[in-house]
Amino acid sequence: MSAVHDLVDDPINFLNNNIVIVGFEAFGSKHISQPGGVEFLTLLTIDTSKVIGLQTGKKLPVYKLLPSKTRKNSFKSYWCPYQREDTLGITVSNKADFMFSAEMNGCSFGVGSEGKGGSRLVYHSNMGSSAPKGMQAETQGQALKDKMGNSLQSIIAPKNYRIEAGQSYLSSTTFGVRNKKNGKWTFYAHVYEMREASYSNPPVILNPKKCFLRGVRKLVG
Repeated sequence: MSAVHDLVDDPINFLNNNIVIVGFEAFGSKHISQPGGVEFLTLLTIDTSKVIGLQTGKKLPVYKLLPSKTRKNSFKSYWCPYQREDTLGITVSNKADFMFSAEMNGCSFGVGSEGKGGSRLVYHSNMGSSAPKGMQAETQGQALKDKMGNSLQSIIAPKNYRIEAGQSYLSSTTFGVRNKKNGKWTFYAHVYEMREASYSNPPVILNPKKCFLRGVRKLVG
């Protein structure tokens, strides 16, 4: 079975045993989401010469999430847009059973109250540079309140996915899964630590980065 099939078949189990990093360059400011935010995504294996996935001493596969040009080996998902120093969002409903957004390593994510058929408004906020020093989470929270108004139910702040043992170094591939039976959405953080590559001897050779999986954390739903 392919990684895409395994993800679709049991997303929580897959994301507790594999690492999925959003292909940041593919979902940059030039990326045009499809109408309604639904598009086809795929998984690309990242070579171990670039990233080594680890968890409690064992090695794990590491995948990059990318938009797919074809429906082959892909799955339908909502894409919550992202742009630096902005707060952008979509409505998730019954057009797809998954939602993903850009990697969060300081951003905030807003989830609206449940609407008809389980639909929800979701927004991704990044105010890392424009926020006053030490006020990023608060600034993003206010931006989400301004955008989402009374529909805002929950804010996923950096403290909800980024803090471990008093340190702020974790990242999240934030995703949602729709229950096909009742239409309800649940949102999660797929949390990992990316350690920067160290230099070997001689120093011109760059070692692969090490990515440590912390697992899936249920956030809203």
